[in-house]
This record gives sequence, structure tokens and C-alpha cells, in this order.
Amino acid sequence: MDAIIIDDEVTARESLKDLLAIFCPGVRVTHMVESYEAAFELLQSTTPEIVFLDINLGKETGFDLLDMLVNKPTAIVFVTASEQHSLKAFDYAATDYLLKPVSGLRLQKAVEKVALKNTRWIKSEIEDLKNAITSEKKTVKGFTSAQEPGPRLSTQTTYCIYRHWVIMLEWY
Repeated sequence: MDAIIIDDEVTARESLKDLLAIFCPGVRVTHMVESYEAAFELLQSTTPEIVFLDINLGKETGFDLLDMLVNKPTAIVFVTASEQHSLKAFDYAATDYLLKPVSGLRLQKAVEKVALKNTRWIKSEIEDLKNAITSEKKTVKGFTSAQEPGPRLSTQTTYCIYRHWVIMLEWY
């Protein structure tokens, strides 16, 4: 699972990255940024599976950042020293809210929530693909040798579902 850490404190970023390496080896930190501006630019060009976001980012806040983004991150875990913003964080569809200093076990639980959320989405996508494939098979089965020499490939659609490529072929 790819992750981005957004925090204005270097020690907090490094500490969180170290905790993730120890307690959540399936999480790969791809970027760590220290400012609202850098985070905004990064989130416009990448789509991480999880964003660890501090609320206080200098003069701006993590909420300001989310307000400016057109495409919101899939999973947001707020990591902050203050519990006063917890209710507001869930208005922004936070997956979790961690207080600093972060406990490794609490971090694990937050990552498990993200994984569970992603798993539900993946199961739904797989079910949709199964249904599409089943309907395509019915269409292909409908041909007889008298009608057509065989089905012909019309178009190809490629999907990426949780790092596995699925190719949908449409026949006519």
C-alpha cells in the first residue's frame, strides 16, 4: 500500500515512517512533505492509497489542503498532537485520527481500517467484472457456426484492480 506523510515537523515525519516500517511492513512511504504547498502539488499528481496528514501545516491546515483538492485521497489518517479537531476530521471522511506521539499498535489498527476499506471496494469491483464477463460469455455462446465463423474481437478494455491487470475483451 503506497502512502504519503504530510507533516511540518521533520521528527514527526521520520518517526511515523519508522513506525510504519516496523509495525506496517506492507505500507510503502513514497513521499514525505513538510508544507501545504508541497502537499497540494504532490496530491494533484499522485494517488496514494493512504495519506497521513497533520492538521497544523504552518499557517495553513490539513483541512485547508483537503478543501483545495478536487480529487480527494482514498484514505486519510489524521496524525496530530491535538484532539480538538477529531470531529471535524470525520466530516472530511477521515479513516482514522491518531494522536501524537503515535503508538505502533494504534498505527497498525489505522492501517488495517484502510486495508479493510480497500478490500470492500476491490470485492465490489471484482463482482462487477465477474458479472461483465458472464454477460460477455452469454453473448459469445449465442453464436453458432452457421451464423458466424466465430466471434471477433471488437474492443479491449484494461482495468487495474489492486495491482492486478484484468483485460476485458468485447466480442461481436
